[in-house]
Amino acid sequence: MSAASDPVIIQTCTSCSALIDISDEEPFAAIHCPACGMAQRVRRNFDHFELQEELGAGGMGKVYRALDTKLNRPVALKVLRKEYSADQSFVAQFEKEASITASINHPHVVKVYSTGRDAVAPLRSIHERPCDSEPDAGLGAGATRARSWPAYGRRTAGA
Repeated sequence: MSAASDPVIIQTCTSCSALIDISDEEPFAAIHCPACGMAQRVRRNFDHFELQEELGAGGMGKVYRALDTKLNRPVALKVLRKEYSADQSFVAQFEKEASITASINHPHVVKVYSTGRDAVAPLRSIHERPCDSEPDAGLGAGATRARSWPAYGRRTAGA
C-alpha cells in the first residue's frame, strides 16, 4: 500500500471488475486480482498518453512508445522513476533537461514537445517518428543510426 502522501491509483480487474490498488506497481507489471486471481498487466495510461511498450531505461527514468490520445500520434514518453518523483531536486532537473532540450532545434537532437505531471510521476512527451519508418530517417549526414526502436529508446532514456 502507498504512503499517505502518495496518490492512490486504482485499476479495475478485467475479469471480475474488482478494484485493485496499483499505486506501487510499474507499468506493465504482472499482477493478480485479489478477488478472482486473474493475471493481468498494470495500467498503461499516463495523463493522455497510452503506453504501448517499454523502449529503454536510464538513470532518471524509463522511455515508452506511447500514443498521444489527444493528437492521435505516436510519441516516445519519458517517465521519471517513481523513487525520484517525490524529490524536488530530481523533478527540477528533469524539467530543466526537458526545457533545454525543447529549445534546441537540431536534426540530431530528439525534439521535446511537452512536459507535465501525471498523478504518479513527472513525464515528458518526446517526438517519435512513425513506427513504419527508420528511427533516424530524415536525419542529416553523420547521424548515428539506430538499428531498432528499442535502441532509440535506450539512447533517449539515458539522455
